[in-house]
Amino acid sequence: MGTAVASAALAGLTRAAEGGYQGPPELTVARAFTEWTLDPWMLALVLILGGGYVAAVRRQPGWPVARRQAGRRRGDRRGGAGRGKTLVGG
Repeated sequence: MGTAVASAALAGLTRAAEGGYQGPPELTVARAFTEWTLDPWMLALVLILGGGYVAAVRRQPGWPVARRQAGRRRGDRRGGAGRGKTLVGG
């Protein structure tokens, strides 16, 4: 019985291969903006994690605004403001 199931599966794969699966359509700029769907579970996860991050950053009392933004400026490799320095005003 297992052989019959395997044979049927193999026959199905052979038919699919003969039909010539073409794959998804070519990605263009227009398709990149128009042919997508929103995944509600992933959106919820991103919003929850982002909200938790923002809440944690706001609770941290000693961080200057520039460090919270973690912007890169003037070749600072760490991405933050550095030790005791701020990026505001110079």
